[in-house]
This record gives sequence, C-alpha cells and structure tokens, in this order.
Amino acid sequence: PALALTFTPLDDKQPTGSLTIVGIDFSRVTGPGSGLHYECTFGLVNASGTKVGIDNFTVTPPKGSPVTLAVPVTVPARTSSSLLTFVIPFSGKSLPAGKYTVTANAANNALAQATSGLL
Repeated sequence: PALALTFTPLDDKQPTGSLTIVGIDFSRVTGPGSGLHYECTFGLVNASGTKVGIDNFTVTPPKGSPVTLAVPVTVPARTSSSLLTFVIPFSGKSLPAGKYTVTANAANNALAQATSGLL
C-alpha cells in the first residue's frame, strides 16, 4: 500500500539542523506467515531549510543480515513526520538482544541513523 505520512511544521524556536530519526522503537511481533518478526517504528525530523529525499531505509539487527526497505520518502523543509512502522522477518531461532539500527539513505549515502534496543 502507499505510504501515508503526515508532516507537521517545526516550531520557529527549533534550531536549524539536518535530518534525524526520532522516537525509534523495536519490538517483537507476530508477523504474517511463520517465523520470527520484529517491528521497527520511528519518526523523521527535517530541521533544515530544504526538503530531503530518502530512497530507502536499512534496518540492521545486532546479528543477522541488514534489510533494505525500498520506501522513498520526501521530507519537507522544517517538518516532523508521523510515525513509520515496518514489520520485518528474522531468519533465526530467536531475536537477538542488542542494538538495532535504522539508516535513512539517498543515492547510496547515509542521511541519518538511529539505534535502539529490542523491547
């Protein structure tokens, strides 16, 4: 399905900056089909004066292979997004403890990155 994001203007007092990933959360979920799944939820904040185009997101568990999610997003200047949630399958016997990372990418360059543990 199409990605439905809502963008909210930043307060004028918000300092200028770059794209950031905020409110990151990883948790175990029962996903479609069989096997293990985890859910990744986060928001985006673009504190710069220009729009930022994202080609994809890379989600990296502490053990196992990174997963690239081809989800293009354009974040308008000086806005924050609603939350994005992805359910990702994991091939293994159990979800590993440790740090999970999300990276927003454009043209094979990392634009922003955030890390959190599994809840």
